[in-house]
Amino acid sequence: MKTPKKSIRWLIIAFALMIVITMVVMFLTADKYKVYFHLTDESYTDMDIELTGEGKVDVIENEINGAMCMVTLSHRSYGDVQVKITCTSSNDPNKYFAYYTSLYATKTGLIFGPDMNFNGYQIVTGIIALFLGFITVLMFRGFLLFGKASYYSYDRLLCLGLSIYFFLLTLMYLVGTIAGVIYNTDLNARVIWIIAIFVNSLIVLGMIPFIIIFGICMTTSNIQLIRHEGFKFSNTLGILISALMLIGSVVIILSVMIDPVYLSPDPKDVMIMVFRSITSSIFVYFICIFISSEFCLFAAARHKISYDQDYIIILGCGIRKDGTLYPLLKGRADRAAAFYKKQLETTGKKAIIIPSGGKGTDEIMPEGEAIKNYLLSIGLPDDIILPETNSKNTYENISFSKKIMDAGKKPYKVVISTTNYHVFRSGMLATAQGLNVSGIGSKTKWYFWPNAQVRDFIGLVVGKWKVHLVFCVLMILISVNMANMGNVFEYLIKNV
Repeated sequence: MKTPKKSIRWLIIAFALMIVITMVVMFLTADKYKVYFHLTDESYTDMDIELTGEGKVDVIENEINGAMCMVTLSHRSYGDVQVKITCTSSNDPNKYFAYYTSLYATKTGLIFGPDMNFNGYQIVTGIIALFLGFITVLMFRGFLLFGKASYYSYDRLLCLGLSIYFFLLTLMYLVGTIAGVIYNTDLNARVIWIIAIFVNSLIVLGMIPFIIIFGICMTTSNIQLIRHEGFKFSNTLGILISALMLIGSVVIILSVMIDPVYLSPDPKDVMIMVFRSITSSIFVYFICIFISSEFCLFAAARHKISYDQDYIIILGCGIRKDGTLYPLLKGRADRAAAFYKKQLETTGKKAIIIPSGGKGTDEIMPEGEAIKNYLLSIGLPDDIILPETNSKNTYENISFSKKIMDAGKKPYKVVISTTNYHVFRSGMLATAQGLNVSGIGSKTKWYFWPNAQVRDFIGLVVGKWKVHLVFCVLMILISVNMANMGNVFEYLIKNV
């Protein structure tokens, strides 16, 4: 992914600012600690506070408000502090309520409670949400910029997928921040750690209704595809990917429900958290990339192009044994012919049509020649058709057609005519070969489109497997750090 240097610079600056602001906020707010707890009823009026341990803290405020008790402590010297708060009833001296907690006063003047809770954690979650939101905006900006450079850029697809991923992370931390502000007496900094470790599992939980709907739609279309086209492995891809998505979601959610460990120093629990965090983060990443690819495929098929093209390439896809065209290829040829006529009518400019496709082992002639014969049969002039007859796949379709176009006048603009689900991928391959390309798509049967899109998505991922491997490695590193965050943070509290 060719991310602009300016974006990387801003990302580093934003990350540094997040760290600095977080530290400043903690030093400004975490030198005090507020203890909240609920009493059994509102009859308690008196309070006694007992502080023991190596560390020293001062009571600067205490209050009983109805059934809620609140004590504010300030830092004096570092060390462990045990707190016992006893509330008694003025109506019944024998009635009392005792609350116990432990704190740690650090060398740097901060106070942390159980689960590494601290005063002002809501501001920290808000800062993290802002940082993740900034990354979301940065990735979406990349999506827009790459779209201006080329509508068929893979970087565009990747930026959109990453912006969706970071938007979901932003949303989770934003919800945690808002919940911490509204329910500040019932929640604590545990919210940060739960979100940090379970964020992708929470995202999966929110996605399940959409995954179920998607699975039903894909399965329905695949059943219709098998009924019309016959059973073969490629016609079951929609069912398979739907099943994988649903099974993956259920496994991730069940793993949390069965063993909801977090922030545990036990090596067994840490390994569980590492495994769960890795699988859920990679799962969510590919779901976001899939959503992005579906959007890009759909948008590319509906993209309006200008009527000033010099060449029209028709991508071959197999012919009948008698040399006539299957409906899929006929649709591509008809779409190219319609564009040629519309451009000629609108601007008066004649485009050269290049039917592209070599001869398969079971075909009596090259696909390029078969397409030319069809175009002549529907009234297109022979002098505007230059068939390419040696290619074996989409990449060669474009590459060999490019040699024909390079022999003519330069520079030139080219449009590729293919099936609607294939416009983005063919446009991406053409862009990679340096062509100023646009794409037009012919319609296909409703039950064929979803499965074909899944097949193209798999092709897109496999074609850029190194890029996705890099991001998966990053996800693994982040997941390992998140799973060990409790131990690391506790070490820093006790030793810094």
